[in-house]
Amino acid sequence: MSELLAGNDRGEVIYEKDAKYILVFSFHDVVSEQRIYQQLQDILSHIGSVIRTYLNASVTFGISTIQTGYSALKQLYQEGAGALEQRFILGSERYIRWDSAKSHSLPSIVGAKLERMLQESKPFNDRHAKEIESGTQSLVRLERIGKLHVQTMMIRWIHWPTVNLISDDISAMALDYAGQIHQSATLDEAIAIFQRYLLEIMNYNEKKKYLSKEIAEAIKFIREHYDQELSLQQIADQVRMNPSYLSRLFKKELQMSFVEYLNSFRIDMAKSLLLNTHLKSYEIAQKTGYWDDSYFSRTFKK
Repeated sequence: MSELLAGNDRGEVIYEKDAKYILVFSFHDVVSEQRIYQQLQDILSHIGSVIRTYLNASVTFGISTIQTGYSALKQLYQEGAGALEQRFILGSERYIRWDSAKSHSLPSIVGAKLERMLQESKPFNDRHAKEIESGTQSLVRLERIGKLHVQTMMIRWIHWPTVNLISDDISAMALDYAGQIHQSATLDEAIAIFQRYLLEIMNYNEKKKYLSKEIAEAIKFIREHYDQELSLQQIADQVRMNPSYLSRLFKKELQMSFVEYLNSFRIDMAKSLLLNTHLKSYEIAQKTGYWDDSYFSRTFKK
């Protein structure tokens, strides 16, 4: 970054944290603000192009107002950081000026995007749709809105089917998608993740309608006893069925074997413990039915 700026002899770069840098520019010989912003745009465009070409990465610039003197540095930093925070809502914009960003009605932009999402999607049921509508209106009424407000609300919508319908079947799925929402860089990305979640739970429920009584009972037993040693014979005894026939039913109705389903569910539970507790890996292994820590590690990596 320093090498890129050195060619313009206009500024200095300061590493802040993670993938964030502070760029401080001086245009002491330029009077017109319009010319300053034009030259700045050219420099930033070049930096963005080099990063995209050589690092295959994108960059967003939060641009402060123009001030003079060291005493203004704190204010300029706050403006640049504030502009950068609005990237989550403004989305694809690569150059966000603080003086322009202030004029955006961010809550109304969020509201419009979420309302369009609801029109284009199919919520879990009518009550879920009303929850999304109500949450959208609460966000629109906020005087100041940011990334955390929107992500928290969308994560709440993701967990709604689990909390309100006591649907343990999709709790692991909800946890996974909530994590993706938390990692999303823009509102558009978060909306796309949420729409994929809605589609997946609808597909899951459609598939669940066609499960036989025996497989549904087997799944329930596995979910209640996954932390214990389980065998196909035990499950077959529980549902009063021949083990070979039960094995074929698993393949037919779930497109996976008994062992694959058991491992899949145990790993989902392990993910939840990793995200929400401070347990060691061997402790998580024991709590999810894996008494061999090395086997748990190999299965988890797969």
